[in-house]
Amino acid sequence: MKKETKSSIDEYRKATYLFKNFQLLNRKLKERRDAPQNVFVIERPVNRKLIKEQFRAIAAKLCNEHHEISTDPGIFGGMPHIRNVRLSVGDILAKLYVYGSTQKIVDIYSPHVSEEQVKAAIAYAQDFLEMACDPDESSEVDG
Repeated sequence: MKKETKSSIDEYRKATYLFKNFQLLNRKLKERRDAPQNVFVIERPVNRKLIKEQFRAIAAKLCNEHHEISTDPGIFGGMPHIRNVRLSVGDILAKLYVYGSTQKIVDIYSPHVSEEQVKAAIAYAQDFLEMACDPDESSEVDG
């Protein structure tokens, strides 16, 4: 039986698309749960610029906690990446999905990337998702 192979780029694009739409879906579901049954909910258009600004603010705030990660606007347009290495956090997650271990990622990018940096990128991604999906945390970024 032939094993189906998946492209890491396809999986990364799929995950990015799902993540971009997650916040909109979460807001719609919350509005529908909170609305009385006899009231129609009018969906508002999404302000993409505001969402991007909020995500960038969260990303910058997390860089203070994760010193191995940077959001330098001159590298990848400000996308989170390993400091002093042109390898984004998204690339690390895609490679982890494909190869299944941090050690294989280190073997591929050695000597430029250490295992601690790979683990820091994964921890950063986890903290980013938790903060971006928690409405109480994201409101602290605004203020």
